[in-house]
Amino acid sequence: MKKLFIVSVCCFVSLMRFACSYELPIIEESLTCQIEIQIQKPVYETFQVMVFLHGAQDLGLRSIHPAVFEHWLEKGYAVAAISMPGYGNSTGERDFSGPNTLDALHISIDRIKEELAVPKLGMIGFGQGGLAATLLSAQRGDIACVVSSNGGYDLLRHNASDDILRSILENKKYQLDLTSEEDLIVRSPLYHVSEMSAPLFLLHRKGNPIVSEQEAVDFHDAMLAAGKECFLVIKDKTPTDDEQQLSFEEILIEAESWIDEQMGRG
Repeated sequence: MKKLFIVSVCCFVSLMRFACSYELPIIEESLTCQIEIQIQKPVYETFQVMVFLHGAQDLGLRSIHPAVFEHWLEKGYAVAAISMPGYGNSTGERDFSGPNTLDALHISIDRIKEELAVPKLGMIGFGQGGLAATLLSAQRGDIACVVSSNGGYDLLRHNASDDILRSILENKKYQLDLTSEEDLIVRSPLYHVSEMSAPLFLLHRKGNPIVSEQEAVDFHDAMLAAGKECFLVIKDKTPTDDEQQLSFEEILIEAESWIDEQMGRG
C-alpha cells in the first residue's frame, strides 16, 4: 500500500531575501505512515543543514517557533523539521522515540538529504525530540552533531509507579510496555553509548521534575568514559517555569558557536 509522504519545502520570502515558497507532496511506498516534513533553504549554492525535532506538543513541527528557523536561515543554513508519528499532520502511533518513531525519522532524514543534496546534517531536539536525536546518533553515521535540550537518557529510572514521566506516558497512551526492560532500554541512550557516532551537546535545567539533573550527568559521564565527545550545560532553575524548559535563546547562548564549529563554520 502506498502512503502519502508530505514534504513542505518552504524557501520563503518575507522581509528576508532568500527566496520563494512551494509545497511538494511525494508518494513514498516504503512508509507505514504519513510523515510531515518542512524544509527551508537559502539561495546559496552551498549550505549546512539543521534538523529540528519537537517535544510533546500535539502540533508537532508547528510547535517550533518560526524565529528558530529564521535565525538559522539568516546564518546561511538550510533548516528542516519533522513531525514525529502521531504529532502534527503525521499519522502512526506515538511510541516515545521507539522503533516506529525512529524508522519514520530515518526515512525522513534520507528524504531531507536527497532534497538538499547534502552528505551530513546537524540536529537540535527538544524534550523527546532530544531523546530521538540522541538515539539516531547511535544508528546513523551522517549526523554531524546533536543538541539535546531537556532530553531523557535512561528510562529504567522511570519505572516506579509514582514517577512523573511514567504517569505521562501512561495517561497519553504511548505505545510502549512500561513494565518491559527491553522496551525501556531500546529508548535509553545510556545503554547505547558505544554506538554513538556524533558529538553531543546536552542542555538541562536544574529542578526539571520529569528528568533529573543526575540522569543527564550520568549519561554525560558515560559518554566521556567511552571516549565520546559530549558536553553538558546545566542551567539554573527558574521560579516561573513549572516544567523547567529551556528557551531557544538559552540554547543559542550555550551551543550556537559549538554547532557552527561542528558544522564546519567555526
